[in-house]
Amino acid sequence: MNCIVENIHKKILDNINSVYYIKIDMHEWTPEEIRNLRDTLGLTQQALGDLIGVTREYVNYLEKGVRTPSKTLCILLECIQHKQQRRRRRKESD
Repeated sequence: MNCIVENIHKKILDNINSVYYIKIDMHEWTPEEIRNLRDTLGLTQQALGDLIGVTREYVNYLEKGVRTPSKTLCILLECIQHKQQRRRRRKESD
């Protein structure tokens, strides 16, 4: 596993230990939104797959629209996106 994915995994585990709630507006993720999130995070399909627990091929299917993400995967993507937005806001305020 590459360093970026290991750091993201560690940060997710750290956040699990400090409980907080995120209000998630559940929506269907489009292939373009999934690709944009991956690009924003600077991850390869393999790295995103490792992060969310699916194969690189499955990420490819999601981005092509061959497969649609499950409700659980949609929630996970929302959490990842929320975390990225919080990180971006913190950088902008510094």
